[in-house]
Amino acid sequence: MQGASKAERLFKAGDKVPESGVYTVIHAQHRSNHDATIFEGELFPACAVCQTQVRFKLVRPAGLISGDSDFQQNPGAKG
Repeated sequence: MQGASKAERLFKAGDKVPESGVYTVIHAQHRSNHDATIFEGELFPACAVCQTQVRFKLVRPAGLISGDSDFQQNPGAKG
């Protein structure tokens, strides 16, 4: 049996963010879920209230604009 895909998996505070994107932040009862943009390579943060009980679920991956070939700087191009 294979593991859950990143879109189905819940991440916890302290885990390394596997890919940049919009994540649903799931708190431990003190507030409603909300979405946040989190970047690849960062660590998922602890909540100031529910601390390490907070969880994160990938909603939509999103690459950085600087990684899109249509937006890369081209020093030889004339504009």
